[in-house]
Amino acid sequence: MKKSLDEKKMHPEVFKKAPGFTAGSIVLSSLLKVIAIIAVTFLMTLQYNIQQFWWLPLMALFLFVVYPIYANYQEFERGRKDAEKDMLCASCRHYNPTGVTCIIFDQHVTPYSIPCEGQSWESAS
Repeated sequence: MKKSLDEKKMHPEVFKKAPGFTAGSIVLSSLLKVIAIIAVTFLMTLQYNIQQFWWLPLMALFLFVVYPIYANYQEFERGRKDAEKDMLCASCRHYNPTGVTCIIFDQHVTPYSIPCEGQSWESAS
């Protein structure tokens, strides 16, 4: 169930607690960056014959891929832990904490949006 923009405006404190990144968005963005760096490196090697600067693509991979992955994942974990404090779903056996999803409905969970509306909630312990 998608929430409208009006609900986000009415309850901004709740939506701040929800993680801004998902694990899938972090992986997708990093793959796209790797592909772009490989393409640029290949084209520059063909055009300018710069094999002696082999370390440049490695530096670019670290600066534009590895470090952003680390920073985004840390923010994802902080947001996930903050959001779990206020969610009913965090105590459910169908909750997947690594993806912040409901296993039954295969939807992302936020403190304001519960996919099953509490109907399928079962205690984790």
